[in-house]
Amino acid sequence: MRIIQIGTNKGNDDLTIIVKNINPSDIDLLVFVEPLSYCNEDIKSCYTGYNFHIENSVISNDPTKEFETFYTSDTYHRLSSLNKDHIKNHGLDTVVNELTVPALSINNLLDKYGVTELDILFVDAESFDHEIIKSIDFNKYKIDKIYYENVHGENHLLHEYLIPLGYEVHKCDFHDGLTNVAELKK
Repeated sequence: MRIIQIGTNKGNDDLTIIVKNINPSDIDLLVFVEPLSYCNEDIKSCYTGYNFHIENSVISNDPTKEFETFYTSDTYHRLSSLNKDHIKNHGLDTVVNELTVPALSINNLLDKYGVTELDILFVDAESFDHEIIKSIDFNKYKIDKIYYENVHGENHLLHEYLIPLGYEVHKCDFHDGLTNVAELKK
């Protein structure tokens, strides 16, 4: 199995449930992309016993950018985003912090880890899922399953983009009901 998650935060999420049902020796590649390096220890704790990489970067749709401005809240770090308004639009009383973090495109990330075929891409990029997924070079990369949030920004329209690429899209049975999965037809 080859698995990449974009927007890992501290782990202990829906992807964790999927991964924990796979024997660690059956996972050839496990990459967690999380811009907030202070989440690394929690990720390591969550995935004890698994061999994985942590990529402290943000995924940008601009392959030429080396850094991006990223916004986070100390209190609500799970809402961190490239879009400052994403945090504010939740109506929470919090201070929004601005950080400059390393950036790379999804295609550069896949190339960096030698991926041409991926079993699972799990994207939780707080209103940027659609931009990340739409920037994938599907002529170069075969991805069997793509999980993404079906709320925020234009994410709810991703099925219109993925179906013509050969995917079947449906809601997941995860607890929050906010995730879709696009499965490549065999």
